[in-house]
Amino acid sequence: MSLLLLLLGFLPLALIGLMLFTISFVDWVMSQTRWLFGLFFLLGLFFFSLKLHALALQFFERHFKSPYHWKKTDTTTVILIISSAMITFSLGHTFQFGAYLSSAVVGLSGAVFFKRQKTIIYTGSFIGMTHTVFLPDFWCIILAAVVTGIIYVFSRYTFVGYGGKLGALSLIGTLTSGYVLGHRPVSLTIPDVKMQLWLIFFTLLGTWLTLTIRRYLKHDPIFASSIATMAIVLIGMVIPITIPHILLAAFMMGTFTAMSNRLVLPRVSLFYLASLISAITMIFSQPFLENAGGKLGTLAFIGVITTRGIVDAYRFIVLYLSAKHKRQLIYK
Repeated sequence: MSLLLLLLGFLPLALIGLMLFTISFVDWVMSQTRWLFGLFFLLGLFFFSLKLHALALQFFERHFKSPYHWKKTDTTTVILIISSAMITFSLGHTFQFGAYLSSAVVGLSGAVFFKRQKTIIYTGSFIGMTHTVFLPDFWCIILAAVVTGIIYVFSRYTFVGYGGKLGALSLIGTLTSGYVLGHRPVSLTIPDVKMQLWLIFFTLLGTWLTLTIRRYLKHDPIFASSIATMAIVLIGMVIPITIPHILLAAFMMGTFTAMSNRLVLPRVSLFYLASLISAITMIFSQPFLENAGGKLGTLAFIGVITTRGIVDAYRFIVLYLSAKHKRQLIYK
């Protein structure tokens, strides 16, 4: 059962996210004959797949050798995810807070008042961000939260410290609920070049602000992500120029990248590289799964894993060349 959840959970989720990006990206490359971009994409796909499969196999070896026994605390986890999802959904649609502010409020509340359960609460809030076109009522939200909660319990010790993991979990639940109950997410067109540049800027801005909050205020990643998202939404309400929905989404996605552990992305520059990869992925995935809760986290998850794959490949090459050089010196 545990292996089945692993195989049907994280691996296909991440690969589907990349595949959806691939469809429109390859179409763009073919139509514009920009083969250099295609080469960069293939390299990114290689690093992503390399790290993803290594992590999955490592997780299975460590945690799934013996059967998992469901505990009472696991039931509490599922209930908390359901509750936070419903609260976020209510704030966003009944009280007109909007998806981003609702998730930020719930996540911030969890980080301040329920520190031991803050990760669970923030995960549920992403489900509640789903648009009513896709999940129109509480029954849909509850089903999505139950599925996410079960996957959360079994995957608690995998991909630890990878920004976007919580959103990726939520996307599993929202997609399952939507398609089982016969609902489909809406689609958008790929933005123009000007909007693409703004999207990349807002993604990097979200990463920078969240990293700044983590560094100078000495707060945990969930607090930093929530407060950064809340700040950009409130600024958008105050200034006379309305910030487009897609830019708010890009900013929030950037905050998810900045939630990564420094053991995963040991240098600050790697956070921005992961954020850039996520932004590019977001641009070409606009025609797919728009307004599905957890999509932004999944895109951040893809960027972080790809970046970590690049780091590991670089270290492997350096170690290989170093060992080869030492052997040559010994032979001489």
